[in-house]
Amino acid sequence: MSVHKKLMQARVKILDTKLEKTGHNKFAGYKYFELGDFLPPAQRIFNDLGLCGVISYTELNIRCSGKYLTKELRQIIKEIRYYL
Repeated sequence: MSVHKKLMQARVKILDTKLEKTGHNKFAGYKYFELGDFLPPAQRIFNDLGLCGVISYTELNIRCSGKYLTKELRQIIKEIRYYL
């Protein structure tokens, strides 16, 4: 089976998993998923399907408008601004 089919199976299984939002924003009054809410079930599902979840970070992150951008994305933005 191709990796794309396995990934689709993993997505469906994660959707079928009853996940609970354990994070709580007291100021705005809403709940949110934390990493620990979905990562363990996702890792089990990936393992069952013979997949490996990989998390990747770049060496350089910069802060721009409240969001972190990679060095490569920063270069693309510079090039876009040059042509505008």
